[in-house]
Amino acid sequence: MKKKSFVNHELLISETFFKFFLKEGNAKNARANFKFLFKRLFEKTNLGEYSILNKISKVLYINFEVRKIKKYRTSHLVPIPVKKKRRSFLIVKWLFDSIENDKQKISIIDKLTTEILKYIQDKESEGLKKKILMEKTAIINRSNAHYRWY
Repeated sequence: MKKKSFVNHELLISETFFKFFLKEGNAKNARANFKFLFKRLFEKTNLGEYSILNKISKVLYINFEVRKIKKYRTSHLVPIPVKKKRRSFLIVKWLFDSIENDKQKISIIDKLTTEILKYIQDKESEGLKKKILMEKTAIINRSNAHYRWY
């Protein structure tokens, strides 16, 4: 019998967050940037790393994502339940996508800080818009849920 492992959601998001920093390949710089980001956020909000990640995950929490499934030459948008790892990946991906689309000429750490502060203070942001759009399309296309098994 397999033991079920209960992984803390904030820990999963933290891991995924670090992996996005690690994309450039330098683990030492990635870890330093990661620590510096959360140090700066602590100075502005007096919240620790996991409480910040918890707030981000509560704001961008999603149950369903919409995928395109092709059946008999037609493609259907089908809502599919999201697992924990995928959910944490989407949360971090939306965060980094909003930073890439930001055209300000400031450092990535500053962009991340302002974007995370938007999430903590419940202000409008690009990631939140993506989440709402995903939820709306999942609700609209819920009649296509039976295509999930094709």
